[in-house]
Amino acid sequence: MHRSGSAPKCQPDRHSPVIEKIVRWQEDSEPPIMWLLGPESSGKSVIAQALAELWENEGILLATFFFSRHDPNRNHALPLFATIAYQVAQSFTASREVITRVTERNPLVLKQSPESQLTSLIIEPLQQLYEGTGQLSESSSDPHLIIIEGLDQCIDSDTQIHVLSSISKALKACNFPLKFFITSRPEPHIVAAFNSETIKPILNSLSLDEFRPGDYM
Repeated sequence: MHRSGSAPKCQPDRHSPVIEKIVRWQEDSEPPIMWLLGPESSGKSVIAQALAELWENEGILLATFFFSRHDPNRNHALPLFATIAYQVAQSFTASREVITRVTERNPLVLKQSPESQLTSLIIEPLQQLYEGTGQLSESSSDPHLIIIEGLDQCIDSDTQIHVLSSISKALKACNFPLKFFITSRPEPHIVAAFNSETIKPILNSLSLDEFRPGDYM
C-alpha cells in the first residue's frame, strides 16, 4: 500500500496498554472516531505507524495520511482525501472502478473542498458498494479503518477544524462500517472541535498523558 509519510524508525510494543485500548476500540461497533492526543514527540507517530502495519496485515486498513508541517506536500489538507481515496482504491479493489468514474465525471473534484472530496471520492463510492453490490459488509474483517496522523501539523487551523467537521458529517450520513483513527497535539481549537456537540457523541479519546512512555515504547 502507498502510504503518505515515512515510517518512524522505532516501534512501540504492540501488546502495550495503549495499543490494546486502541485495538479494543477498533473491534467495537461504536464510536467511529478515536482521537489519540499527546504533546510533541510523545510517540503518536510511531503508534500510528504500528497500528497501520497491524491493521494492514489484518486486511482492515483502508488508508493513511501522515501530516508533516515541514513537507509542502503534507502540511495542508488539499491532498488529504484525494490521497486517501487513491489508497482506498488500491486496498479495496472493488471501489476502484467506482472512484475512477467519479473523477472522470468531475475532474475538478480534486480541487474542491475537503468535505466535497470526502463525500464524492470516499463516502459515496463505499456507500454504493455497501448498498448495491454487497462487496462491503458489516463484517469486522472488511477494510474499514482510516488513519490521519498529526492533524495539528496542517498549517491552517481553520482547515483542521473543517477536516474534523467533514469527517463527523460524513460518518453520520453513512450506514456502513467506517472508522477514523486521528492523532494530534491537544491544541485548544482542536480540543474544542472534538468536544463539540457534533463530534463528541461519536468520539473515543485517549490521552498519552495517562500513560508512562514505558507503557507503549
